[in-house]
Amino acid sequence: MTSELSHRLSSPKYNATTAWVSIYIDVVTWERLAETCGQYLTQGRQVAVSGRLDYREWADAKGARRSRHEIVAAGVDFLAQPKTREGEAG
Repeated sequence: MTSELSHRLSSPKYNATTAWVSIYIDVVTWERLAETCGQYLTQGRQVAVSGRLDYREWADAKGARRSRHEIVAAGVDFLAQPKTREGEAG
């Protein structure tokens, strides 16, 4: 059985007109890496992703052309854990 997990990561970007905004990046992981990410990725968890950039095109159910850039991950390094309500890493 092949495991696949797609997730969307948020990254801050400075925009000259609105200050800091979030951009969202789709990341695809496979096999054991997908299982590990499914178990340990939580909102606010900082990670470093290495892999390759991929571009997909498809037609949706209504026939409209769709496209997406995504990172196909070769590795994910788990960095700082999100803060708990008491301000400690949890």
